[in-house]
Amino acid sequence: MSAEKFLASLERWFQPGSEPPEMGALRRAALERAHALGVPTPKMERWRQSGVANVFEHNYNLPKRDRLPMSPGRCQLDAMATTAMHFSAGKIESAQPLQRLQDGVIAGSLRAAMKEEPELVQRLLAERGLDKMGFFNAVNMALFTDGFFLHVPKNVVLARPIQVIHVLGEYRDALENLRNFVVLEEGAEATLLFCDHSSGREYGFASSVNQFQIGPGAGFKLYRVQNLSDEAACFHQDFFTQQENSRLFSHTIGFNGGLLRGETHVDLQGKGADCEFVGLSLSSRGQRMENFVKVEHQVPHCTSREVFKNIVDDYARGLFNGHVLVHPDAQKTEAYQNNSNIVLTDKAKMSSRPFLEIYADDVKCSHGSSVGQLDDEALFYMRQRGISEENARLLLLYAFAADVINQIDIEPLRRQLDDMVKKRLRGELPSCEDCVLSCSQPEFEVL
Repeated sequence: MSAEKFLASLERWFQPGSEPPEMGALRRAALERAHALGVPTPKMERWRQSGVANVFEHNYNLPKRDRLPMSPGRCQLDAMATTAMHFSAGKIESAQPLQRLQDGVIAGSLRAAMKEEPELVQRLLAERGLDKMGFFNAVNMALFTDGFFLHVPKNVVLARPIQVIHVLGEYRDALENLRNFVVLEEGAEATLLFCDHSSGREYGFASSVNQFQIGPGAGFKLYRVQNLSDEAACFHQDFFTQQENSRLFSHTIGFNGGLLRGETHVDLQGKGADCEFVGLSLSSRGQRMENFVKVEHQVPHCTSREVFKNIVDDYARGLFNGHVLVHPDAQKTEAYQNNSNIVLTDKAKMSSRPFLEIYADDVKCSHGSSVGQLDDEALFYMRQRGISEENARLLLLYAFAADVINQIDIEPLRRQLDDMVKKRLRGELPSCEDCVLSCSQPEFEVL
């Protein structure tokens, strides 16, 4: 499928169904927006060095429920005692799609929430405005089949994390669009874990658009784990709005995937808002992992921190683009950016572009970037002490990645992801017996 055929197919895929007229009109407007924008290409500044052209090489079909729902398998982190919700074929897998949890918390299917809370959901859907939508956002709005919805009332603290598992299935050339909404009212607190996985080796493309509203004094933690096949492409777009004295912590780990692209936009709208973004990508073979983060400091006395790390092996590609925008009225801003990368072969490539755009004069802002190989002196030092070259390399790579892993404050999640990082770094080693990295759960198999 060419880019032109993809555009032509949008009309065929467009099936708003039995929705309120306002929703159908919004979807139609989004479809027209996508046609007006046209498909993105690597010639566009935002998509330079991206693998986006590969997305349009397939003859997509919308997935159908023609088989039994897929099991989440090892995706579910039972040790966390989470509330787990599963999505496959673009829809939730649950006999009770919308759940009423503690103290008025609503969680579950967006489509179900559209029926039970129509005014709230339609307001959220229309909130950002079509004029701000990029191509994939507009396509998602026109075609999304379901998504995750979470509403946490004022001053309610969720007792345990919620895990949302999305499995991109065995449907050849499946095109899945999910739209997720999280609303935390004043003083609320919640932790959410998004897991993207794939089943089988058929190519599929998953697109998710996620809107997060974090009210005054609210606290939100978002963890995202992506572990898909090399035949899968997965794009996620996160849009955060933060009010006065709110706190946000976002932690993303990309283990595997043919093309993983994350775009994050944060609007700091209330004084004292604080956000932190931490990410780790481990890419090999022909994988591509891309991260874009834009933080807008719109008001005074806000802070933001970004730390992203990449390990790029074989002939993989990595891309980081960080943008901090400080508005004229945003005095007393503190912003920090750092992107550190290890490139293990001559054929692997990493592009790093952190930058600051500052229009206020009383700020503390800094950014940094490094792209290099493993430290030869450190390798030599370890070899002199009887450590094999392979284990020395594993130890150095693990020490580089562990700085990100150790920032996870949920012990069962940190332990399991720590094991997954160790096994990912081992690559295709057939045996654990000679490995210097000791896993807490050696029997746990990484897909």
